[in-house]
Amino acid sequence: MCGQLIQQLTHVQVFARISGFSVQLYRMKRSAQRSLNELWSKKKKASEQHEEVQLCDGHSSESEEENQQHEVESDQEEALVEQQVHDLGVIGEDNNESQAGEVNHNCMRQCCGDDKRVYQPRGKETLSLFTNKGRKFLSSWYDKYDWLTLCTTQKKVFCIYCRFAHRHKLLTFSKKGEEAFTVRGFDNFKKATEKFRTHANSDSHLESKLKWNALSNPTIQSQLSAQITRAQQSRRAGFLKQLEAMKYLLRQGIALRQGDNEEEGNLPQLLLTLSNDNKDVKNWITEKKYMSHDIVNELISLMGQKVLRQILEKIKSNSPYWYSVIADEATDVACREQFNLSIRHVNDDYVVSEDSIGLLSLPNTKAETLFMVLKDMLTRCNLPLSLCRGQAYDGAATMQGKRKGLAKLVRNEVPAALPVHCLAHSLNICLQDAGRQVQLLRDTIDLIREIVKLINYSPKRKHLFSEKLLESETSVKGIQPLCPTRWTVRTGAIGAVISQYSIILETMHQTTHDEYGLKAAGIIAALEKFEVFFGLKLATSFSVQLRRHQESFKTRTGLSKRQYQLLM
Repeated sequence: MCGQLIQQLTHVQVFARISGFSVQLYRMKRSAQRSLNELWSKKKKASEQHEEVQLCDGHSSESEEENQQHEVESDQEEALVEQQVHDLGVIGEDNNESQAGEVNHNCMRQCCGDDKRVYQPRGKETLSLFTNKGRKFLSSWYDKYDWLTLCTTQKKVFCIYCRFAHRHKLLTFSKKGEEAFTVRGFDNFKKATEKFRTHANSDSHLESKLKWNALSNPTIQSQLSAQITRAQQSRRAGFLKQLEAMKYLLRQGIALRQGDNEEEGNLPQLLLTLSNDNKDVKNWITEKKYMSHDIVNELISLMGQKVLRQILEKIKSNSPYWYSVIADEATDVACREQFNLSIRHVNDDYVVSEDSIGLLSLPNTKAETLFMVLKDMLTRCNLPLSLCRGQAYDGAATMQGKRKGLAKLVRNEVPAALPVHCLAHSLNICLQDAGRQVQLLRDTIDLIREIVKLINYSPKRKHLFSEKLLESETSVKGIQPLCPTRWTVRTGAIGAVISQYSIILETMHQTTHDEYGLKAAGIIAALEKFEVFFGLKLATSFSVQLRRHQESFKTRTGLSKRQYQLLM
């Protein structure tokens, strides 16, 4: 029976060494202790029975020798069981110690939650927990040994380097690490200074610190890469701000450069304003990259191409995307001929849109040149000329010539492209010709032009007129110039002269003493005539009637103001 018990204890010991669970070891140890007690009780009963038999019957010397041998074997078995129990207890103690070390590994408090950050509290309440045999942990040790870290769960001291290397299995050369600073924890504060000094000079600590620094501090290559990445992000942010500033200036029609001094241009000054609260823009201005004339012009061209692509996508969204062209040429302030091309199209909801797709310089204004430029611009925009259903120009011979005009050349290739004279231009020409046939209207319109020039083109007379206007407290604010292309817009200019008739007369009377006194006297003489006043009233009524027809046309067709302007 003792042999079976020993074999059972052996299996228990092996199981205990493999499993490492403290609860199972405790139960196994209690079971082995219970078996040992049973063995003692059986041995005691056997000895009592032997004494009774010996007193009653007596035994020979041989039976006594057998009994003695049996007792020796029992004593040996008992000693073996006790040794097994003792070994099992030692295993349990070792396992408890290992589990005590694992508590720190699983500790998720502030002290051990981050194994890369030391926990060095200096408060008296916290440090009072770290005591052992009347010795306390001193906060002054932090200054000399910066690797010390505390664990409030175990109330012990660890080495941050060695514990980190032990957990992540980083030690390769120093296999033997001090468990007091890695697993179990150190609390022998009586010999703390000596132990700390010895541990700081140990091979395992030096290797752990080396591995810690290698993982914590990035390499030179990674630092250079990070620096380059930060610089790229800063430049990218500054460049995007420059694009936003350019987009704003272009949207508002403001020149990016101004004068010969580039730093005083609108774009640099706007970026300088944005740099007050943006460090990336400030660095970008200091570096002065992407600010040259060629690069800025290229960026403007790219923005224009993006806008053009969006317009073309809107045009091609209809199927089939029929369209009409509106073209005209004009001379800019630099005396260069410019050819402007606009596309007029309609969507599925019958909403009319008109978009300009390009402005191109012309070597000459011949019809053949205009036709080649028109085809080239449509080809670049991937708009087939065969889908053109209309063309609108002014009445110039180059545009509307019956034999060699631009409209004729386009219709030779696309017969469906009907030429239409610009309606607004046609209406204005018709009304101008009709008005000039009536001498009263012609003289009235010419008189209004002279009044506008005489007052608006002189700061002195304009200031005088403004003072008179403020004294009269009228609702009309100043006189307006006549629109050169739209007759219906002239109603406001004619009405302003009528409503401020007396103020204009007073201004002209005070102007007769300067160099323009003759003109002012002529205007006074004309304004004092009944025919001029009647002509103003007639022109006003004529213009009002045209406006009423315009409003009624808009009401009948259901067009908005913008759509009507595009239509006209």
